[in-house]
Amino acid sequence: MVSGEFWDGIPNMAEDEMFAMMATFKRDPFPKKVNLGAGAYRDEEGKPWVLPAVKKAHALLIDSPTLDHEYLPIAGLAEFTSSAAKLMFAGESDAIKKGRVMSIQTISGTGANHLGAFFLSRFYQFNGEREVYISRPTWMNHHAIFSNVGITLVEYPYYNAETQAIDFDRMLSTMKNAPSRSIFVLHACAHNPTGLDPSQEQWTAIADIMFAKGHYAFFDAAYQGFATGDLDKDAWAVREFSRRGIAMLVCQSFAKNAGLYGERVGALHIVGKDEETTKNMKSQLSLLTRVEFSTPPAYGAKLVNLILNDASLYEEWKRNVRTMAGRLIEVRKEFHRLLTEELKTPGNWDHVVNQIGMFRYHPLEHLFLRSAWSNQQNQVWHLAHLRRFTTSRPRLDFHFDTHHFVQRLEREGLNRAQAEGIMSAIAEVIDESIRNMTSNMVTKADQEKQHYTQQVDFAQLKSELQLMEKNDLAIIKAENDRLLNDIEKLKQRLREEITRTQAGVRLDLNLEKGRLREDSAGQVLKIREVDTRIEQEIAGLRTAIQASKATTLQYIVGVVTTCSALLMAYLRFRA
Repeated sequence: MVSGEFWDGIPNMAEDEMFAMMATFKRDPFPKKVNLGAGAYRDEEGKPWVLPAVKKAHALLIDSPTLDHEYLPIAGLAEFTSSAAKLMFAGESDAIKKGRVMSIQTISGTGANHLGAFFLSRFYQFNGEREVYISRPTWMNHHAIFSNVGITLVEYPYYNAETQAIDFDRMLSTMKNAPSRSIFVLHACAHNPTGLDPSQEQWTAIADIMFAKGHYAFFDAAYQGFATGDLDKDAWAVREFSRRGIAMLVCQSFAKNAGLYGERVGALHIVGKDEETTKNMKSQLSLLTRVEFSTPPAYGAKLVNLILNDASLYEEWKRNVRTMAGRLIEVRKEFHRLLTEELKTPGNWDHVVNQIGMFRYHPLEHLFLRSAWSNQQNQVWHLAHLRRFTTSRPRLDFHFDTHHFVQRLEREGLNRAQAEGIMSAIAEVIDESIRNMTSNMVTKADQEKQHYTQQVDFAQLKSELQLMEKNDLAIIKAENDRLLNDIEKLKQRLREEITRTQAGVRLDLNLEKGRLREDSAGQVLKIREVDTRIEQEIAGLRTAIQASKATTLQYIVGVVTTCSALLMAYLRFRA
């Protein structure tokens, strides 16, 4: 057999959408291309930004005389995981002080999610089905991660497309109605992809239900610092759950807030009930790590460890995080102002500023740029795809100062080619939407005519329905009468059959009674004969006993008489 035939049955799997789009973007020669999909921060030139704090940490690490490239322990760099836990839970956390937080280094946030899911699939005591609840929508990789370890996914409502806000009531309802001890995947902050986070009051309500139902919190914390610019505020939900003693784990990533996307720096933290439990969990997780990648990468962990444990670097890093988060907020505000104040764009664009973090979840459902080669025409088509557009102010003519919009985008950090590309896409989508709206509009006269026609049609339809109703009622009545007659006939036949059956049963019972009486009389006669024989036998026995008694008495008298005679003779002889 040819060796290749062993693999003939392997199906082809579709590429990951995000990375496929990134590859297409890199291949696209279009000069005005802009990648709006990847969740990676870019500076005002549209380039990756190496954080100043990271640059300084790199210089210190390179110049350190103790630098080496040895393996890390299986659980990772202990100083890093300990510092990362304090960053997430706060150094004064009761769980950390009592040794109830187990921390292990992972391959960034994805590795933490996978290792956490793998651990739960092995050791969690599911209450019924092996299910995990994830938000709808959520990070696309959550689906593959949990499915890959044999856990079924159940979605809970999160985003309300009508209100462009969190579907909070339905979310809480799902948590209340879920089986106790269910696992819920929660985004610690900067929800991916909606950019909508619960308020502290809402988090408190969520925690109330999670605690009351004994649910397990699976926190995905990939964007600490990116929601508000404050590392502590963005960890509030995790710390509140930990304070209240809710069972939980946290998947932590430094890809975004440290800009270390390719260094794969992350950690998995699991809160146990006591120090002994955390030791047991760490031993099992170390085994899972050993068979998957043996030890985690060292360089990125050493960089982050330097930043977290050097006061000067730590303060600079916090400023860097505030810079990134602040710029995201300002870009949102300016984008919203351009759309609403200058361009007078139809529709409600408040979601742009209401959402936070790196993602903007558009109410049009799908607004994206695609590049595809056309082999026949040897050119690239850049398409804006629109699925739904709503506006509360329909108008026939709109005029946009696209040149001014391009200038604004340039001032916000995009180069001219990128700004023109974005403007062209947005303008094309809006123009197409307006054309579709105007083409479907009708004049007032047409509307009145249509309304009148509908009224006439309705009156005619009503008359026809009434006539049909009368005919149908007559038919139904006749059918009903026929059915009643049939039922009466069936009832009569049934009564006759019951009467015949009862008569037959009574006859059989009487015959059986007669036979039983005859049998009973015969048995009584036999019993009497037996009684007579028994009495005769008893009488005979009595006679025999009486005769025996008389004979015995005579014998005794004779013996006594003889003995008396002998005694008297003896006495005379002695005298």
